[in-house]
Amino acid sequence: MGVATAMAREVSREIGSKTREFYEFVLPAVDMHMNSREITVIVDVPGFAKDAIDVRLDGNALIVRARRERADGEESSIVCAQRPLAIDKRIRLPADAADIAESVGSARCEGGVLTVVIPRERRGTSIPVQ
Repeated sequence: MGVATAMAREVSREIGSKTREFYEFVLPAVDMHMNSREITVIVDVPGFAKDAIDVRLDGNALIVRARRERADGEESSIVCAQRPLAIDKRIRLPADAADIAESVGSARCEGGVLTVVIPRERRGTSIPVQ
């Protein structure tokens, strides 16, 4: 193997590593829907096992964390490694969603898509006017 080939492989690995770090920072993609009963947050988490995903509600933010190990084979060398190994996303919930419940209603992960439903509660007491 020539010096130029070895350098090209090393540059390619380094670019792949930096790309993976970039994706870990900006991803995952998030959609959010809100109605009078609940907030639904949809998060792309491809390649992460259900048991490796942690979902928490912290005030008006939903925190999604996931970790996975790199799938290295002993008999192969990495040419490109861009898929994220970790997700650590803090998702701000809408300001007008201050009446969210204290806990997540449900969370499910199917086909690399995490769907979290957060119920909205009515706070306060209705006072009839006479």
